[in-house]
Amino acid sequence: MNQNLNFTFSTSFTVTLLWILTTKAQSYTIERTIRKTFLEKMAATTFMNMTGDSESSLSAYQRQQTLPETLRFRPLPAPLAEETTTPFATLQIPDQPVPCRRCLQDSRVGDEMLLLSYNPFLGKSPYQCASPIYVHSKPACADAAVQLSGGPIPEQLSKRLLSIRAYDSKHMMRGNEVVDGNQLLEACQRLLGDDASAEYCHVHFGGPGCFAVRIEKVSQPS
Repeated sequence: MNQNLNFTFSTSFTVTLLWILTTKAQSYTIERTIRKTFLEKMAATTFMNMTGDSESSLSAYQRQQTLPETLRFRPLPAPLAEETTTPFATLQIPDQPVPCRRCLQDSRVGDEMLLLSYNPFLGKSPYQCASPIYVHSKPACADAAVQLSGGPIPEQLSKRLLSIRAYDSKHMMRGNEVVDGNQLLEACQRLLGDDASAEYCHVHFGGPGCFAVRIEKVSQPS
C-alpha cells in the first residue's frame, strides 16, 4: 500500500514539475518574442517621429538596413533555361503585384510576366529542386538595380515572410530559418557568420516557397 502511495506521489510530482518547466519555457519564449517585437516597433516609431509619421517613413526605415560588404546579393545565380512560352513557362498578366527575380522589384498591375520553373543551384546537391518564379517579359526588365554588396535590402524582400536555407561549398544544407523580411539581415549574419560553415543562402518566399534570391559571402566566385 505504501509503495503504491509513493509511486502515485512520485508520478504526480514528476508530472507537476514537467508542467511547471514547460510553462516556464513557453513563457520565456513568448516574453522574448514580445520584447523583440516591441523593440522593433519602437525603433520604427522613433524613425517615423524623426522623419514624419507616414507609411513611406516606415518603408524607408525598413530599407535603411544594408547588407554588409562581406555579403552580396546574387539574383538568378543560374542562367534562365528559357524565356519563351513552353509547358514549363507561361505568360501571365497578374491582377496583383508579384516579385520579379531579375530586377528584385514587384511588378505593376498590367505588367506582362513570365512564370517559369527555375533551379538556382550551381552544383549537384540532394537539395536541388526547381521552383516557380516570375520575371518581367515585355518589356524585359534590367538586371537588379540594387547595390549587390553594402547596399540596402530590397523592399521586395523586407516586406515578405522569408525562408532562408544556408549551404556549404558542397551544396549541403547547414542551417535554415523562417523570418519576417525585416529580419533578413540578422538571419543571414547568423547563418553566414565567421564561425559558420555555410557559404551562401537561398532565400525563398515563406508562403509559396518560391526562390527569391541568393545571398553569398563575397569570397565566393562571382
